[in-house]
Amino acid sequence: MKHFYLYILLLCFIIIAVSTFTHYYKYYILREKFGNNKVDKTYILLGDSIIKNNSYVKNGKGIDDILSEKTDGNTHCYAKDDSTIVDIYSQLDLIPSELNKKTTTIFLSVGGNDILNNYGDKEVSIKDTKVLDPIFNAYKILFKSIQTKMNESKIILIDIYYPTNIKLAQYKPILKEWNKLIADFASTNNLQVINISNILT
Repeated sequence: MKHFYLYILLLCFIIIAVSTFTHYYKYYILREKFGNNKVDKTYILLGDSIIKNNSYVKNGKGIDDILSEKTDGNTHCYAKDDSTIVDIYSQLDLIPSELNKKTTTIFLSVGGNDILNNYGDKEVSIKDTKVLDPIFNAYKILFKSIQTKMNESKIILIDIYYPTNIKLAQYKPILKEWNKLIADFASTNNLQVINISNILT
């Protein structure tokens, strides 16, 4: 018993030493090895009303509003309602060069209005999927332009949802074919796709 308090004191020193080492390892060695985990990420929205949907929702409930709030203002929306593929080039021009970095993610949603313009306005048969070929070629050229300017950034594609209203529901077979083209293109180029067609109507 005469060394009991000495053992207790030694045990306390060991506990303090282990605790200090754990703290040091966690906050200094790991941070030096793996870097600071807190990275300021930037998000860029390019496209049409799928992204720029403010006209169809309550004030302040647009996708860009919600993302801006959740990302502490690090969301930059250049998308515009009714945009077609050719319109995205002017959106691309607005992106400052300093946003081209590895922590930037670009979301691209376009093609729906091009399809409506080519099938609805020109009264092309919805069974004629060949009309999609030049549209998707334009899409691929646009993607390459985005990739060239924003070569450090990640690009995520967004497919097209299937409308359920009577006027637009007839285009579902065409939209399915378009979404397949996007999926195949993404698979070939190791890209990520957000399939809103599975969750949005």
